[in-house]
Amino acid sequence: MRDIKEATFNSLAKKADWTLTGDVAKAVGVSRVTIVQYLRELLGERLVERRRLGKASMWRVRQASHPGSQTLLTGEDNEIMQQIYGERDAYLKLRGKLLTDAKYAGRFVAILKGKAVDVDSDEKELVRRVYEKYGYVVFYVEKVRGEKKVLEVPSPERVSR
Repeated sequence: MRDIKEATFNSLAKKADWTLTGDVAKAVGVSRVTIVQYLRELLGERLVERRRLGKASMWRVRQASHPGSQTLLTGEDNEIMQQIYGERDAYLKLRGKLLTDAKYAGRFVAILKGKAVDVDSDEKELVRRVYEKYGYVVFYVEKVRGEKKVLEVPSPERVSR
């Protein structure tokens, strides 16, 4: 069960924005009913946030700027994860700018200390180069691309009268 809970948390941690319950379930590979149990547990632990949109719920990892923010990990692992989330947050702030630059759009970018330090179309080559240049430090790699936002709207035919 802990594996599903961690997979749920990690799935949300990878997303830049709010994610619908069904999308989290698909990413983890479980049913909507099952994922809701784990999402509610994470919500109770103040690890995720929920936003209701009609009957639908959207979820995201609790933002680092909120008091009481934590992860499922402890000790040294927790410190590393906090660094990774910090670099991810820096990427999210830079993403709009990176998308408009042909050098970055559609390619993998490495974020270190809040800055884009390298870019490549081959993720493995990028990681190898960053480790070679900076040593074994914590950094974040993501493919620079815009995300389509999909909104689930119930059919008017299914609304009870």
